Amino acid sequence: MWQVCGAEPEEDGSDEDRDGGVHVEFRSQLAAAHGALLAVIGLAVKDAETAQRAGTLPILIFIFASSLAVPVDTMPGWLQAFARNQPVSVTMNAVRALTQGGPAAHWAWQSLAWAAGLLIVLFPAATALYRRT
Repeated sequence: MWQVCGAEPEEDGSDEDRDGGVHVEFRSQLAAAHGALLAVIGLAVKDAETAQRAGTLPILIFIFASSLAVPVDTMPGWLQAFARNQPVSVTMNAVRALTQGGPAAHWAWQSLAWAAGLLIVLFPAATALYRRT
């Protein structure tokens, strides 16, 4: 699995990765999906200022309502379900599991599924909006 994630075993044969390459793939996939979302927003609005403002809202929602900075259990009950199951939290949990040791397969597959799902939906939408302009 390490080769799929872009990491290679160390010279001593261990699976530890000094430069963090284990989780680079997960962050890259999420960044690609984020870029596709911003492309859809940018192509759907009239001008650059509106695109900038409209593109900031999803980022803020996904970052602040995630397990990135605080544990989900400390959030209000109504926010926990969203925070546990959104792409930033899932990706962060995958990165934590891979870098700190722990069961990573559950989070890794969810992270890749989120990124793939978002790209499957957003890439054709961005393409259609681009062709319309």
